[in-house]
Formats: sequence, C-alpha cells, structure tokens
Amino acid sequence: YYAEARNTTTGCVSATRTAVTATVHDVPSPPTPSGGIAVCGSGSVTLTAIPGQGQTIDWYSSASGGNALVSGSPSFTTPVIFNPTTYYAEARNLVTNCVSSVRTPVTAVVNKVPAAPSVIGASRCGTGSVILNASAFAGETIDWYVVPSGGLAVSTNASSYNTGTLSATTVYYAETRNISSGCTSATRTPVTATILSLSFSTTSVTICSSEAPYNWNGQNYSSEGTYNVTLTNSVGCDSIATLNLQVIQNPQAFTV
Repeated sequence: YYAEARNTTTGCVSATRTAVTATVHDVPSPPTPSGGIAVCGSGSVTLTAIPGQGQTIDWYSSASGGNALVSGSPSFTTPVIFNPTTYYAEARNLVTNCVSSVRTPVTAVVNKVPAAPSVIGASRCGTGSVILNASAFAGETIDWYVVPSGGLAVSTNASSYNTGTLSATTVYYAETRNISSGCTSATRTPVTATILSLSFSTTSVTICSSEAPYNWNGQNYSSEGTYNVTLTNSVGCDSIATLNLQVIQNPQAFTV
C-alpha cells in the first residue's frame, strides 16, 4: 500500500507516496504431543510437545485464553495431581510471535493403584515345598517377594508360588501389579508357608520271657526286636514311635 501526506488546510499533497507493506505471517501449526510419563496414585508428570522449526511451546490449563503456565519450553512438569488432567500446548513463532490457531491437548495420566492381593497360606509336615496362592482383580497379576518392600521378585505373573524346599516356617510377600499400567499395590500381603514338626520317640524296654507279651501302644510284642508305629501328633503330623524290646529268657527250674 502507499501513504500520501495531505495538508488539511491547503489540500496540497506530498510529491511522492511512501510504500507501506502489510505483512501476513504464517500461523504456526498446532504442536505435536510426544507424550508424558504417567504416575501411579498421585505425583507430578512431565509432558512434552514438539514445536516446528523456529517455534517454541507455551503451556496452558485451558483450551483458549488464560495466562501461560510455562512459556518457551517444549516440556512442562505438572504440580502434584491426583486425577488425570489435561493441559494445552500452543506453538509460538520465535520471530513473529504468531501462535497456533488452536492449542493441542496433552493429558497427564494418573493411574489407579491396585489393592493388595488376597492370599492363602499353606502348611506341610516336615521339610519340603509349599504352594502359596494369591488373587487379584481382572487385568492384574501377582509378583512374589521375600521382603515386605523393595528387593527383586522371586516370581512374577503368577497367582501361585512354589517355595522350593523349606525346613522352617517362612513368610513371603505377594504384590499386585496392573498389567497395563505397571502400577503396583501400595503394600505387599504377607503369606506364610508353615512347616509343621514331625515327632519322634524311642522307648527301650527289657522284660523277662515270663512277662511276655509286652503291650505297647495297644499292640502285644513277645519277641525281642525293634518295632515302629506311626501315630498323629498334636499338630496333625506323623509321630514315629520306636520300641526297642529286649527279652531275657527265664532260667529253667531245677529240682533239689
């Protein structure tokens, strides 16, 4: 366009006109969201968006209007949030300051923390392995540990766990994990593998042959030897009782 000066009294105009250019700058395209790290339960989430060449990103809490939460950064770290929250990324040209016609929504994901699993302990008599069981909701699985927090799992993705050979009562811990989000239960549930004791006893008896039979645990024994009987102890396990019986022959009677 051209601008011409004119004297408002005389009507005289400038000998030449001055060229004035009306520049139309390109509007930046809306930025491309590149995702963010989800949190479990609550926390801060870092969101990112990709601007075009010569552009930067301004972050907002609304789709239009409002003040920028952060300006001139391709990333934005949210405050601590407890629910999924959507923020908006706006592209801005660094030279012209033109902004994208729309803002791109970027959601900070907060995943639910699963409940601790329900468990069923187990027991056995004497040394050996025990099968422990735990249950979770659909879409969840169980990981097994030997410590109540931290440490490495001894088994993953399994509702049951074979302890291997145990000689003493041992506590394990079951943790729920959401298969999709990877979020785990806030606490682990203890599960006890109980090793019950076997009982062993030995009775040594010497009798004269005239005292036979010898009654032991409801059975009669006349001959010398070692005898075993299996009973049940107070915890329901085998009680192995052993009888060592010695029989001395009575001397023969003689006539004087």
